[in-house]
Amino acid sequence: ESWVLKLYRRIADGPNPDVEVTEGLGAVGYGNVSVPVTVWRKGRADLAALRRLERSRGVGSELALDSLREVFNLRRPPRECRLDFSDEAESLGTEVALMHVALGEAFGVEDADGRDWAADMVAQLHRVTDGHIDTARVESVYQRLASADDLGMAIRVHGDLKLEKALRVRRSWMLFDFEGEPARLVAERRRPSSPLRDVAGMTRSFHQMATGALADVEHPDEELRLLADAWAERNLNAFLSGYASVDDVHRLLPQARPSRDALLSVFELDAAVHEVAYELTHRPEVADRPRKAVQRLLDEDGGGG
Repeated sequence: ESWVLKLYRRIADGPNPDVEVTEGLGAVGYGNVSVPVTVWRKGRADLAALRRLERSRGVGSELALDSLREVFNLRRPPRECRLDFSDEAESLGTEVALMHVALGEAFGVEDADGRDWAADMVAQLHRVTDGHIDTARVESVYQRLASADDLGMAIRVHGDLKLEKALRVRRSWMLFDFEGEPARLVAERRRPSSPLRDVAGMTRSFHQMATGALADVEHPDEELRLLADAWAERNLNAFLSGYASVDDVHRLLPQARPSRDALLSVFELDAAVHEVAYELTHRPEVADRPRKAVQRLLDEDGGGG
């Protein structure tokens, strides 16, 4: 029980992003990822990676679910519960920002290209949705990136960041599984993007945790719905506060606050679209949850800039 061997089921001609990114982060001294001890390669393809087994207090999603269950059982606001997750969420936000700074150092920083981002999102939209959401409205939101002029910088990103990809170790968080979204082409996963893509993945993750935990309650009432919303809002705000506390990450983001908010909303929509496709494939009985999230994000968007 000292090692983990991860076999890559989908083999590409070239390095697997999970190997490439963690090795790159390790090379610049970022310590909160598990760098492979050795990699099994055949030609240019990565087949498997061997890593040390990290001792931890649990995965982020497990700790968040424990917090939510306590809120529901006690029927008390999250801040009054012993397992309040907000300090953990803030710490995780700080760690994600530090990871982004290190990714910029390891792989370089370049000017954002909203036209390319929009093209990738539109291509993915039509690959995975198959008429289950309003693709025309979603595409119109994506296309606004092509003409936006305050998008910040582009770096290599995690690409599929959520609470399930964060491990609570003794004094901090470790981030893992850098393969990116499996439904996307490897070439797209390796392309630089905005750090806000990962932030959006985390904001969706907090909402997913609250929605999923509430769905597991038999006959939830309005009080529990309000508590679930309060948990998501409290922890999301704590995460964003922790993220913003890292000064160096701000040079990677849009300069104006409205531009940051608008870009984050676009990436949240992109993440929710991915959730619809995933649930339709793996858990069609719960696909309405992300579909409602897509509709809510479209309604909130209102055609803004």
